Amino acid sequence: MFDSLIAVASAIGLGAASAVMPLVNAEAVAAVIAAVSPMPLAVICGIALGAGQTVGKVVIYETARAGRRRLSAKAGPSDHPPGRMARAGAKLLASLDGRWQCIGIVLLSAVVGLPPLLATAVAAGAVRMRRMDFVLCCLIGRSARFVALIVPIVAART
Repeated sequence: MFDSLIAVASAIGLGAASAVMPLVNAEAVAAVIAAVSPMPLAVICGIALGAGQTVGKVVIYETARAGRRRLSAKAGPSDHPPGRMARAGAKLLASLDGRWQCIGIVLLSAVVGLPPLLATAVAAGAVRMRRMDFVLCCLIGRSARFVALIVPIVAART
């Protein structure tokens, strides 16, 4: 029982760490969980990993949301033409125009990883996507991604 609690807490912590530090790979963590845990615990840890990732992405989302307020307060015209990254960011912001488009893009990003959820979290915060929509899309999408990765590995092992 205590081992299970440690596994779930570790999944939450590693999920949060991987959300803000790209060097920590959440998919690798999910694969390790699947390799050493029985099915029920592995699925619970996959959901916990998704919850941890959501916590970390919400931090990024809130930072972008606060940064947007600060930038809009002191924004001025720029003399420099936008670079490739700026054009890609503008394209992502344009795709997040409207509640349902935001939900679709964030959910797709959370499940598939394209566009990267890190960039999507920044863009969602910048366009002031509803916080609860972002949290639910991120939690559902990331949990589904990790459980979909875990279940076949555990099933193949048994």
